Amino acid sequence: MPLSRRMTRKMLGELLVQEGLVTEEQIQIAIDEQEKTNGLLGDILVDMGIVTERDITRAVVSQYSSPYLSVFDHYISKEMLDLFPAQYLTKHLFLPLDQFDNLLTVVTAIPPSDEVITEIEKRSGCKAVFFVSSTSELKAALERVFPQEAMRALDDVFPDTDPVEEDTTPETVERKLKIGEPDPV
Repeated sequence: MPLSRRMTRKMLGELLVQEGLVTEEQIQIAIDEQEKTNGLLGDILVDMGIVTERDITRAVVSQYSSPYLSVFDHYISKEMLDLFPAQYLTKHLFLPLDQFDNLLTVVTAIPPSDEVITEIEKRSGCKAVFFVSSTSELKAALERVFPQEAMRALDDVFPDTDPVEEDTTPETVERKLKIGEPDPV
């Protein structure tokens, strides 16, 4: 069951070593940096130039047995966005996309804690179904759908996150994101 609260899973660093993308020594250096900065291990490894954001996204997909979903390819329901304060979405780096019956489609770059999953399900009244996207895609989407003041929380959580391997210029994001408008028939 993807992103289950009861699931036993390998740690991100362990998966990256197993995939041959990093060494145990590189993981230890990144963990030491993580302890100093409270940053995310994947972001630190990307910043160090050891792996790409795509490598981290693939590892998270594997780690949580959740499929990849690009937020640029999907309609973002304003009704679903209204369920959560912008600061909450940016702090926990997720976007609720849509509701189908009693299921809420959620895309995230960071596997949520049990408390966040509970809050998502409580606010939506639905069972959350999680998909994984890259940090840069989610950050670009959040910057697009919320005013600047809401983005301060994102800068606090991800101060040095820049788009990697994805064109997230305003023109491209505007073209790719479908926000608040139904898909054309």
